[in-house]
Amino acid sequence: TNTGNVTLTDIQVNDPMLGGAIELEETTLAPGDSTTGTGTYTVTQDDLDQGEIDNVAIAIGTPPGFDPDDPDNPNNPPKPEDNGRDRIPVIQHPAITLVKEADRDNLIVSEEIVYTFTATNTGNVTLRNVVITDILAGISDINYISVNGEQLAEGTSITLQPGDVLVAQASYLIQQADVDNGEVINNATVTGISPKQEEVSAQADEIVEQDHYPAISLEKTSNVEEVTKVGQTIEFTFTVTNTGNVTLTDIEVDDPMLGGTIELEETTLAPGESTSGTGTYVVTQEDLDNGII
Repeated sequence: TNTGNVTLTDIQVNDPMLGGAIELEETTLAPGDSTTGTGTYTVTQDDLDQGEIDNVAIAIGTPPGFDPDDPDNPNNPPKPEDNGRDRIPVIQHPAITLVKEADRDNLIVSEEIVYTFTATNTGNVTLRNVVITDILAGISDINYISVNGEQLAEGTSITLQPGDVLVAQASYLIQQADVDNGEVINNATVTGISPKQEEVSAQADEIVEQDHYPAISLEKTSNVEEVTKVGQTIEFTFTVTNTGNVTLTDIEVDDPMLGGTIELEETTLAPGESTSGTGTYVVTQEDLDNGII
């Protein structure tokens, strides 16, 4: 708009952010007259991260009597100019998701679970210093593998643009206690820092379960192959083995002929472990008459 009292010619609007000169409908304006022009701009990720689009344009016109051939002549009337500024706010939505997957669905002692973590920037702003943490005791260090399929160098500070996908892995060695519990529950968290220095996070759980198969076996042997007389002492050995997949406690062996409970070396057995105990028996006349004990 010409806000002065003389006609302005060769009116120009320059907007650096829009590429420079803006084409106007009119380039000559009488006092009070206005003209318009338009320009387009494509929003960038930097704009979203900054939180606003700040656009400044400059309008300039040539007054009567200005000599374009001698612009530095002090007798030239000054060219009027004005700045126009438009600040457009950006709605920021920082967000991230985490998916955690295990490579197996059962628990076998001394074998590994390999966990794969997939973190995705689901917001509209850049997230920096992205880190995955896992609270499972005994889990390995997390290995950051790739962003959008491109391998990451060790020690790289991870930045995720909107839509970027981070993949990482860690492993865990299965313990007998895990089988006894019937499951391994694992919780992981991913965090990132938004352009406003706010922490953005997400959690993911993964549970690997195992059914319980308690089982036990008992083997009984003696130190003699035959008996020949009353009063002969037989020593019996009892071997108990945990043949299941869970720890057994309070293990007992009862032999009524030997007086009841047999004392064992151990009363708690992990799968595959064995314990033993002994008991003695004195041969009676009735045993000899029966022909068998």
